[in-house]
Amino acid sequence: MMEGRYFNTEDGSRIYYRIGGKGHPIVCIHGFGADSTTFRLTEKILSKDFLVVTLDLRGHGRTVIGNGDLSFNAMASDIEVLREYLDLGKINLLGWSMGGAVAMEYLKDFGQDRVKNLILVETSPKVINDDKWKYGLFKGDFTREMAEEELLSIKNDFRGFVSRFMSKMAPELDSENLKIAIEAMGKNNPDYMARIWENIISVDYRDVLRDFEEPCLVISGNESAFYGVDSGQFLAGMMKKGIHHSISGGHLAPIESPVEFNRAVKSFIFDNYNVIFFI
Repeated sequence: MMEGRYFNTEDGSRIYYRIGGKGHPIVCIHGFGADSTTFRLTEKILSKDFLVVTLDLRGHGRTVIGNGDLSFNAMASDIEVLREYLDLGKINLLGWSMGGAVAMEYLKDFGQDRVKNLILVETSPKVINDDKWKYGLFKGDFTREMAEEELLSIKNDFRGFVSRFMSKMAPELDSENLKIAIEAMGKNNPDYMARIWENIISVDYRDVLRDFEEPCLVISGNESAFYGVDSGQFLAGMMKKGIHHSISGGHLAPIESPVEFNRAVKSFIFDNYNVIFFI
């Protein structure tokens, strides 16, 4: 059973998190415009074997920000405060989509010694593509100009942006579920989303991944419209102990194929703790 709670930060923010299960801790970080409910199937499945912690990042869900800091640095600091608050020791850190960028920011800011294993799901260290980088958003087609256009759209027509974004992210969703997803994301504060989008399009964590020495599992959705399988394979190859695994589904593969996704995560973590698990 997952339990919802809050913890306070020094800048006056109240960060909502959920916790449940027992065992090695997994901290799960959601993507842009989402919240901790993204991991409801992961919570249900993995909390049988692990202590699962999810949270609503600043600007998302039930979390209330204090001084208005919506930077990835502040989000990473919240994760560290939560890790210390719950006395988790070394954590398994899982970041999905934008959550992968926040996880990489955490590594940059706090080092590797707090992380036992890293799981990156449908993400990239740099979403903007250029002449020297083709593993960013939209399978290498997302340019700086496109990113700036989307920023203007978030500021001036957030509902229109959400509709286009969700349609690109989940092209296989039926019309009813697509409408539900658009309504959910559309509840976010446009000003917050614009400021967070500026974070997304400005960061570059390639050096962070190259320096990471602990095991990392990179998971791709076979039918993703956001990142190609080749992108996931390249990311895994950037790291000393990186491995790649592809599963059925698109960018929402952890929701579309929860059994396959959670089994891959469980197997990876248990392998690196030298634990045998049974089906």
